[in-house]
Amino acid sequence: MTAEQSRRSHTVASGPRSVAAQSIEIASSGDGAHIERHVHHWPGPVPSPADVKPAGQSNVPWSDPRLFVGREDALAQLAVPPENARDLNVQTVCGLAGVGKSTLVQHHVHRSRERYTLTWWITADTHENLTAGLADLTFRLNPVFRTAATSEDAAAWAITWLSSHGGWLLVLDNVEDLSHVRPLLLESMAGHLIVTTRRDLGVEPPGTRLRLEVLGEEESVAVLTGITGHGDDPDERVAAARLAGELGHLPLALQQVGAYVVQTQSTLSDYLQRLSADPARLHAAVPEGVDPERTVTRIWHHTLQHIDRRDPTAVQLLRVLAHFAPEDIPRDTLRHALADPLDLDRSLSVLNSYSLITLTPTTVSIHRLLQSVIRSSVSQETSRRRVFSTPAQWMRSRSRLPWRRRKVRHLTADIVPDIAAAGQVLQRALSGTDSRDPKDWPRWRALLPHIEALFSQASDDHQLLFPDLLMLTCSYLLSQGLDARALAYGEMLLRAGEKFRTPDHVPPGLITALSLLTMAHCSLGNYTKACETGERGLALCAAFDEDEAELLVQSQSTMNNLAAAYRSLGRYEDALPLDQKSVEIAERLHGNHPLTSVSLSNLGRTMEKLGRYDEALELSRRALDISRDTMPAAHPTNLTNLNNLATVLLCLEHHEDAERVNLELLEQCEEALGGDHPFVSVALSNLATTYCRTSRYEEALPLARRAADISGEALGPDHPTTLTNLHNLAHIHCMLGQHGEEVALALVALKISLDAFGPEHPLSERLTALLSSHQDVVRTLLSELKPDPDAVT
Repeated sequence: MTAEQSRRSHTVASGPRSVAAQSIEIASSGDGAHIERHVHHWPGPVPSPADVKPAGQSNVPWSDPRLFVGREDALAQLAVPPENARDLNVQTVCGLAGVGKSTLVQHHVHRSRERYTLTWWITADTHENLTAGLADLTFRLNPVFRTAATSEDAAAWAITWLSSHGGWLLVLDNVEDLSHVRPLLLESMAGHLIVTTRRDLGVEPPGTRLRLEVLGEEESVAVLTGITGHGDDPDERVAAARLAGELGHLPLALQQVGAYVVQTQSTLSDYLQRLSADPARLHAAVPEGVDPERTVTRIWHHTLQHIDRRDPTAVQLLRVLAHFAPEDIPRDTLRHALADPLDLDRSLSVLNSYSLITLTPTTVSIHRLLQSVIRSSVSQETSRRRVFSTPAQWMRSRSRLPWRRRKVRHLTADIVPDIAAAGQVLQRALSGTDSRDPKDWPRWRALLPHIEALFSQASDDHQLLFPDLLMLTCSYLLSQGLDARALAYGEMLLRAGEKFRTPDHVPPGLITALSLLTMAHCSLGNYTKACETGERGLALCAAFDEDEAELLVQSQSTMNNLAAAYRSLGRYEDALPLDQKSVEIAERLHGNHPLTSVSLSNLGRTMEKLGRYDEALELSRRALDISRDTMPAAHPTNLTNLNNLATVLLCLEHHEDAERVNLELLEQCEEALGGDHPFVSVALSNLATTYCRTSRYEEALPLARRAADISGEALGPDHPTTLTNLHNLAHIHCMLGQHGEEVALALVALKISLDAFGPEHPLSERLTALLSSHQDVVRTLLSELKPDPDAVT
């Protein structure tokens, strides 16, 4: 349907005390087109709208230009004149509440005042307010109407006046129902109509559309420091940048926070600290002189009430979205939030039309400050719920064995329903994925920010609800080499499992948590802690019937991880019986299965450390054969088995075979994992070591340097893998006669290792041994670098 058109009839008067009548015909086009005639009567003589001149009237609110930054492009779009000056120029500015739509238009008016014969501002959030605003225009142009006409009649006269004159600017601010604008879209009009609205239907009104986004970081900092006058303090500028991020760079929020800081004579750093401690109260705080109904919190509250009356499901969905990360929520994930896809599409459409979310064909985004306000409003809405220590679905799917029923314990927990709903959405979205399979990693990469956002808000009670999600997330992070982040999820799972623990009941999640923590601590070089957690998990497994398949599976995993910790400490004799028992359990339960290949490969590593190379070679080859037959080539288990085989071949001085396997490993790692994955650094370092064994140091050097760069970037400078790679790089420099560079690298690595792990850690001992043969160079470097002598003694 096209825009409505109207034409004005003549106005007639019959003497000074006669009744004047004015009629307006409004014609619509399209299906069911019709013509409506509205006749309005006023007592006394009525001047023709065409005869009433504007004389520069204006009622546009003032806005402080000092607080207006970063909108020059948007202002330029508003200032573009129509191609034909006799046409109606309609522009719509839409965007999130508080993004600065009204402020933008106010500044356009003040900069362009001379262009217009009249500028008139109407808050048009309801039909009644729009009518009243048009009536006020009539009363301003013709004061006699104030006592003689109704608001409806006066509004109709104003529309007729606008049709009779050109060169004016009419602003309809905060329009909720865009259909209310239609009576003003008249073919006879020749002015400038600007509509601001939170609604973005993408259809009406006609003309140009400008979607206003939040400010950039530089502009946000300028607003905060400009209001507070703290721009010269470097610490305050840092706090301003952080605070701007927390506020989502929303102009209205920035201005209100700046006013609060000024009025309380505090600092941006103080406000940031208080916001972290008590966001609900600060979001609701109202600076002096600010209308409480114009705060961000109240504006959004009113918007949500309006939406709730139209579509309660949309508000429920928004409350769930508040517990995800703000950006790039996969739309297909949300199909688990609502049962009916049509309900989901409708709710997303409603929220998008109010600019509360940003919608693309594949993702949903929501403003972070809106999330914070919603979370603050629902944080006290808890309900008591029974939570059961049910067997973990993740372990069931891994073992592929029937799960026996055993005693189940339940707890009563305080749960926020919206957090529970968000967790269920994520858990269902990951159902059927393998956290260690690269083909599922794109899904994990997309959902990990939302999992982390959820658990950053979840209490210990909420963690009881999602043991599977905690286990899967911990396992995925370990597969990416993100061991420190994995540790946090293992600890959450451990706390949840311990709550269900009784003398006669150990929840499966507790044993799994200990096994995952053992792996994480071992990867981080916390070998003593890894042994403690692994031994505790093994003791729990031993307290149950070995014929229970699920306990045997968990025992096998715990043995593997504990044996790895023992190997890292050089306790090979302690690791051997654990690895042998793990292989026995795996072969009995699974046969030729990926879990069996893991146990065989681990036993091969222990044999290699014990110098039993022939046995290690046989075990490593058998493990690789099984994993290749049962898993995708790019699966981490296959890559680990390749790596272990190459290590054994190198120990046997089968240099050509070791080089071939290492080259194959590096190629598969880069193809499957990408060039910056931590395991790629391991493959590079091992290939460099292989070249060193045949004195090919020049070829080894770039590989070792790249390995150290990758692990340093991905894992950090104090991760054991990074320190090992630095040790290997230092050794190659030494063999090339580059003693200064070699010792400098080793010195840095030793300092980090001593700080992180202490002098008795295997890495510290290896680095100390390397440095001990270059005492003269060490002393020279120390005199140049002047570090703390005690740190490298």
